[in-house]
Amino acid sequence: MGDFQQSAQQKLYTHLQTALEMLAKRVLGEPYNMHTVDAAILPAMLNDGLSGKIIAECQRQFRAQRQYTPATIAAALRANPSVEVVERMKG
Repeated sequence: MGDFQQSAQQKLYTHLQTALEMLAKRVLGEPYNMHTVDAAILPAMLNDGLSGKIIAECQRQFRAQRQYTPATIAAALRANPSVEVVERMKG
């Protein structure tokens, strides 16, 4: 029973991480759609990893300026736009 519970928790964690990564790719690549998901993204949903940081920064810039680009997100995260954020988040 313990092994089943652990593997179920691991699967759930993996699914959540995958969903968070997909959301990060979408909000980074489709800033014109941020208005459709902005209200649904809650801080408790995000993690401290790269995906969570990207989503949080996209949301912050969207709420402040109603726009953002991968370059502004990368600059805000102090990353190299061509490698750290943009390349890593490409599917």
